[in-house]
Amino acid sequence: MLATFLLASSVTITLPDAAKVTGTEMTVGAIATVTGDDPAEVKRVEALSLGYAPAPGFSRLMQAERISADLKRLVPELELEVTGALRCRVTPSVVTLTAAKLLEESGRVLRAGFEGADAKITATGQLSDLVIPAAAQTLELKASLPKTDAAAGTWNVPIEVRIDGNVYRTVWTTWTVELWERQYVLRRAVSAGMTLRAEDFEVARVPVGPGVSNRTLQPASFGHAVARRDMAKGTVVTDGDVQRQVVIKRGDTLTLEVHRGAIVVRALAIAQRDARVGDLLPVRLEQTGKELVAIVRGPETVEFHIK
Repeated sequence: MLATFLLASSVTITLPDAAKVTGTEMTVGAIATVTGDDPAEVKRVEALSLGYAPAPGFSRLMQAERISADLKRLVPELELEVTGALRCRVTPSVVTLTAAKLLEESGRVLRAGFEGADAKITATGQLSDLVIPAAAQTLELKASLPKTDAAAGTWNVPIEVRIDGNVYRTVWTTWTVELWERQYVLRRAVSAGMTLRAEDFEVARVPVGPGVSNRTLQPASFGHAVARRDMAKGTVVTDGDVQRQVVIKRGDTLTLEVHRGAIVVRALAIAQRDARVGDLLPVRLEQTGKELVAIVRGPETVEFHIK
């Protein structure tokens, strides 16, 4: 049986006994057929809101009398006559977002955050398929990274499910990220008190765990570094693992090598403080008195590079 509403005697709303709707909001045009002589007035009535659409697994029973009362409040200038069926059962059209689809989107965004890194990214935890209302216009998935540092460990990546431009639900996915870096490691085991040399190191692919400091000992600091503790072959040596010896005293006269491409110019300079191999050291040119900051290469040599 059909219910017929006459609006201003020129607009008719034909209400079915049952209807399916899309999206999260209902309009008159979503559940009924609206006809009339004036196309503009028909469109106006079709766009009138009837409130929220039922969620998946639920329905709404729309009473004709209640619809008439609501429309009178929305458009009091229209005359309404209610006849026919007194109610319409409204159910939602639904679609299923699979767990695989959700993981595909969040994984794409997470991997983009680790682009160029030596990383293994694995989905963990349980994620179920999601039944949602079918969109009236657009369905979008928008994942975002909750942090910006590309660190190893557990990542929880949210995905906004947007229906017709509005956020319907946020789904959280869980990932484990493993990272590796090419770093200098010990070529052989060393004992506490040993002086390290450049030949004691080699480059290897090593895992970088959550919270692991990347302040590893750099090649410029290999010389004149004394091990503070026993370390096994393959150990990544940090600044804290060694005691770097002071090789330059304030006031020492040094050879300053100024590099510009393949060109090297040497001059005498005076150290402005004590320093170790690998340190950045303020020096003053003996001839001109100009000061600059050079890197310590050895007990008597510092370097300055002009780009």
